[in-house]
Amino acid sequence: MNKVNFTEEIEKNKERLSAKIIGEDSINSNVAEIKTNKEETKIEEKNELETKKEIKNHKEDKKEAKEQIKSKTTNIGKAITILMIIIICGLLLSTIFAIMNMGNSKIMSGIKINNILVKDLTKEEALIFIQNEMQKNQEIIVNVDGKYFSIIKENLNITYNIKDAVEEAYTEGRNGNIFENNFTILINELKGKNIKTDMTIDEKSLKHVVNEICLKIPNGLKESTYCIEDDKLIIKEGEPGKGFDLEEFEAKIIEYIQTNGASKIEIKTINKKPEAINIEEIREEIYKEPKDAYYEEEPFKIYSSENGIDIDIDEAKKILSEEKQEYEIPLIIIEAKVKKVSISADKQFPDLLGKCTTKYDESNVSRSTNLKVASKTINEMIINPGEIFSFNNALGPRTVAKGYKLGAGYSGGRSVSMVGGGICQISSTLYNAAIYANLTIVERHNHAHIAAYLDPGKDATVSYGTLDFKFKNTREEPIMIKASAKNGIATVEIYGKKESDEYDIEIVSIVSNYIGFKTIYEYDSTKEVGYQKVTQQGMRGCNSTTYKIYSKNGIEIKREQISKDYFAPMNKYITVGTKETVVTPTEPVTPAIPEEPVKPTTPEETETEPEPEKPEETGESETLEDPTEPETSTED
Repeated sequence: MNKVNFTEEIEKNKERLSAKIIGEDSINSNVAEIKTNKEETKIEEKNELETKKEIKNHKEDKKEAKEQIKSKTTNIGKAITILMIIIICGLLLSTIFAIMNMGNSKIMSGIKINNILVKDLTKEEALIFIQNEMQKNQEIIVNVDGKYFSIIKENLNITYNIKDAVEEAYTEGRNGNIFENNFTILINELKGKNIKTDMTIDEKSLKHVVNEICLKIPNGLKESTYCIEDDKLIIKEGEPGKGFDLEEFEAKIIEYIQTNGASKIEIKTINKKPEAINIEEIREEIYKEPKDAYYEEEPFKIYSSENGIDIDIDEAKKILSEEKQEYEIPLIIIEAKVKKVSISADKQFPDLLGKCTTKYDESNVSRSTNLKVASKTINEMIINPGEIFSFNNALGPRTVAKGYKLGAGYSGGRSVSMVGGGICQISSTLYNAAIYANLTIVERHNHAHIAAYLDPGKDATVSYGTLDFKFKNTREEPIMIKASAKNGIATVEIYGKKESDEYDIEIVSIVSNYIGFKTIYEYDSTKEVGYQKVTQQGMRGCNSTTYKIYSKNGIEIKREQISKDYFAPMNKYITVGTKETVVTPTEPVTPAIPEEPVKPTTPEETETEPEPEKPEETGESETLEDPTEPETSTED
């Protein structure tokens, strides 16, 4: 083979080898590409599987969401259904209420005024009913720092607006359309509604009640006080102490009343100073214009004269500028021009309605004088229909300046002297005349001991500032008192006009038992042994019941008990001398035979003779517990 051919062969082999290498590279490349494609296919398959899973999960989530939506839709549907049922039932019920209350002129069910149910009442009936209910439960209990006090509602002078509350109660269920009204009626029936009345408490009355409580608590606040005594205004300075927030106190009382006692009144005290003395305010309260006496003919009525009262403000301020606990400010008395009207007693007071007479000892000048002064004071006094006569107001303080003298009265179980003593005989005589005239007795007290001038139970004791005798003219016309005391006879008559329906009145007193007195020995070392003197006579006590008997033409129509009284026995007191007599003999003497010692006389009304040295062991015929109230000095 030549060289050229060999070379060509070599080139051909090279081409073949290159082609082979290129083929192998291509194959390798294809293999790599196949591998890559396989891996990509696997990734795609994996992604496809994940996508299928996501699609499946999504389908499941969508299904679950659909189920939830379906469930919610079902629940909403149920709720709507239930609500519709309730609304339908409400409408049905309200319609029933509407039908039932159609044309109803009464207050709807479930309404309360001050926690007092007023359903099925007309406005007029509700007004009367609430007014009557508000008059009940007059006692208000207040808890002050853990201690309880009672307040009488009437003393607060409360003003109620019941009319507006009744009007509001009536309009409940009537001010809207039929559906609103029916719904209101239904709710009130189920829950009820309490309408509170508007009310106000008189400020002065509230302060007075609060001051009364302060006086009863330890270290309580003492506000300044004033009173009128004869021709002077007496003002006492206040003292700091425990008091109350008046606005809080008032609010709690109002809430208590508006809830008809359902809420409690609990108050905490606070330290307070008394208010400064306001002389201008005091002057406004005491100032009074003089009034002349006059009368009206039809219907006949007499008006008594009244003196005016005033004070000098500048002088009062000057007096109050001093540092004192008590101030006395002179009053300016303005006399009425017409003291008494001229009328015909025979014409206006033609009939004797009641009369009583009692005896007294004319020789006891002081006591007789007191009876005459008292009877002269009430003589020709006129009491109009509905007016209340007060014995203490009519006589005023018993003073020497008015002509009263020292006379016997009762105090502490003993007879004592006091100015005006004895005038209880006039009040007792007037008491019987008032009963015979068929007048209403407002206040009357029996004596501590039996009065000598009247049967037990027919007396009426008085004591200025504490015990009074009062009666009310319950007749249709005015009445006149005629009173006198002369020649040992006290007489009280009541004149007026007889009415068409008159009764004959009789007073009967029945004593159920008498109570014996004790004899008390009092020893006096300034009196010689053997001295003995009765310083007070004893008097039995008793229990009595007194009746007022109404009769016509001699036939008893009715009888009523007017009093049941206890009269304590009045003990007998004997003074016994204990002073020994010392005799200094000037010469020997023969001792005398000792005399028999003097024995005390036998006590009256007792079962056993007491020993002088043991007076507390004296006997008595009967015993009875002492009265619960403390004895007051009385002007017997």
